Amino acid sequence: MIDTSAAKDKAYTPLQVVLDDAYEQAATGKGQDRHVVAGEPFDGQLICSLERRGHTYNTGQAVKKIDESLRLEPRQARAELLGAINYLAARIIVLKEMERTEPLEYVPNTVRCED
Repeated sequence: MIDTSAAKDKAYTPLQVVLDDAYEQAATGKGQDRHVVAGEPFDGQLICSLERRGHTYNTGQAVKKIDESLRLEPRQARAELLGAINYLAARIIVLKEMERTEPLEYVPNTVRCED
């Protein structure tokens, strides 16, 4: 989990907490249990490779999860929405790859995003 006390702007701490929860779900929760094969990195998993092949799978999955969340109890809805964030993150990773020739730089427990 990222130390939110070092956040650039404390006003965005609630957002950082949600993004940290989405990371935890993908890295240690459902995503780890269902989608990782022998330590495969997030950007090497099917969630990103489908996007590289030109499929809009992640966008559709995110919309599906958002729609499902509307019919669930708050705890279950939260889990679905965290999943939607992770699908959208995979789409963003691939879009960033398309904008540059070098891959994203990874640092343990953080992802550096450049605008």
